[in-house]
Amino acid sequence: MYECSHCSEVTDLDQATCLACGFAIGGDPDADPWLNREIAGRYRIEGKLGDGGMGEVYRAEQTTMARTIALKLLNDDLAQKPSQVERFKREAQAASQLTHPNTIVVHDFGQCDDGTLFIAMEYLDGMALATVLDEPTRLDPERLVHILAQV
Repeated sequence: MYECSHCSEVTDLDQATCLACGFAIGGDPDADPWLNREIAGRYRIEGKLGDGGMGEVYRAEQTTMARTIALKLLNDDLAQKPSQVERFKREAQAASQLTHPNTIVVHDFGQCDDGTLFIAMEYLDGMALATVLDEPTRLDPERLVHILAQV
């Protein structure tokens, strides 16, 4: 028998995934349990992009549209707090109302059968501003002005 690291349900070890939540069973205990998981029947998680205050952000494929998206998942701990769930929903609604070249497009918001909340949004390939600012070399003044003008 195996206790799922995501939902704590007990499952037979001969199962490839937890029957309750779909997480992969066995393998590397340090492996990310979200990788290759399908969310809401239309998003397949491909890799982790980063962590935030409310959750984790993944690169995923929107299988129905064959496009790459960014998928933000609310932390399990925060999902147990109604105030945090409401805050996550407000974030999705507020971001979906923005239309500006310097903001991302929110495609979808929802909740999976297991209670996982997600925001599906435009994927932008590039480097985080924090990474650029942490580079050991000084930014070219022209580039710096270009960045700050967008902020």
